[in-house]
Amino acid sequence: MSTEITTIQDGSGVADHTSASPPDHAAGSSSLVRAFTGVAATAVCDTVAAVIAFGLVNRSVSAPQIALSEIYLPLLAFPFGLALAKVGEPAGCGAAETLRTRVVCALQFCLGFLVWEVFTGRTAYAWIALLALPLFLTVSAILDAMVRPALSRAGVWSRDAVVIGSGEAAQSMALMLKSAPEIGLRPIGIVDRSCGAPADGGRLLGILQVRTLAELPEAARRGAVAVVVSAGLQDDQAARRFPFREVIVVPDLSDMQALGLRAGSLNGLVALFSRPNAPAWHHGVKAAVDRLAGLVLLAGAAPVIAGLALVVRIASPGPAFYSQQRIGCGGRPFAVWKLRTMHVDADARLSRLLKADPSAAEEWNRCFKLTNDPRIIPWVGQLLRRFSLDELPQLWNVVRGDMSLVGPRPFPPYHLARFDESFRRLRMSVPPGLTGLWQIAARSDGDLFVQRQLDLHYIRNWSLWLDLHILILTLYRVVSGAGAR
Repeated sequence: MSTEITTIQDGSGVADHTSASPPDHAAGSSSLVRAFTGVAATAVCDTVAAVIAFGLVNRSVSAPQIALSEIYLPLLAFPFGLALAKVGEPAGCGAAETLRTRVVCALQFCLGFLVWEVFTGRTAYAWIALLALPLFLTVSAILDAMVRPALSRAGVWSRDAVVIGSGEAAQSMALMLKSAPEIGLRPIGIVDRSCGAPADGGRLLGILQVRTLAELPEAARRGAVAVVVSAGLQDDQAARRFPFREVIVVPDLSDMQALGLRAGSLNGLVALFSRPNAPAWHHGVKAAVDRLAGLVLLAGAAPVIAGLALVVRIASPGPAFYSQQRIGCGGRPFAVWKLRTMHVDADARLSRLLKADPSAAEEWNRCFKLTNDPRIIPWVGQLLRRFSLDELPQLWNVVRGDMSLVGPRPFPPYHLARFDESFRRLRMSVPPGLTGLWQIAARSDGDLFVQRQLDLHYIRNWSLWLDLHILILTLYRVVSGAGAR
């Protein structure tokens, strides 16, 4: 059945009385393909992770060897459980919530496997499965982070999305969706709802398929999703008048926690339910894990740090380590330690470059990083920075309590000075981290705006699950070396 569209201004003040076609049946079939692809990708990632985890643990324990064929059947139920929890859906749930759901489903799987093995009299197998659980979750999360963006870029898992909004907010939303294919929403256009005219951001981002209100009916018929950037919780009337199968309203609630947020009805009124503060014992667990894990990692990394320090001394005259004052939790200054990756006259080299090269000066002012940085020691410095090996001495800061394993990165004073005072105070409310959300989402590619948004998201949505998610993906980012400078 067609939908009549009335009183939508097209920018010239003339009402558009277009009759929209019913949703295309192909959109329904494509949603089935997308759902199957999500479940299949989860099944493949989890099966590979299970083979690796169970295989390694099975060979390292003195217990009756478990045949992988014995866990295939119960393992097949695992991705379907995740699918019911909407883990495989584009924009289904956040990364930390996805990890939490994976852990819960995995524990349920181990419990069911244990019950089954009790009946068969082979409980050792269930304990092997439980021991393999941490490795399984780590490998499956890394594989998932690799596979889903690839499927999204190939167009077999993502959904088309039309961003409806005004000005910079709509452009920022489209840019975020375009730069994060793992979300599963592929922006195909930006429509400025204030006038119905094409949004300039669409052309800048290379998003040209949908640019006016008149083009929305066809996009809706093809099964696109409407992403409405709203100043509040109100829905967008333009999106409601078109036959969109789904409308995602993104209100400007930047001060509200996003993770764990759920919508519901309060006596017929739209209500958002959240727990803005993590339990106090979560902070205790984080501090204890920081000290214990930091000590273990520092002991293991000590020979590597010593070897790299010797390489630095050979490659460049001067000390192997250097320290710099940073601001920690509560505004307390501390000395952060690194392996030296730059020449001893790095400041003078930077000053000369910025005076001589306007493009380099613009890049430096935008993100305090340089694509071609003359300060970095050739080969050795580049290698250390690419794989973040120069950060290993900061494990000592973690053990001392100056830093945490996960948190906002401790920026130099000149970097912090570019942010507003309220944001600087918010940053000082949490300990700085060895790694953080910026390192897995943008690394060296994010400008000051991106850095601020990612730090805000982490501080306002902190949880142990988010920290665990960041730690797991840090392994993948460091090994791949993506985005490092």
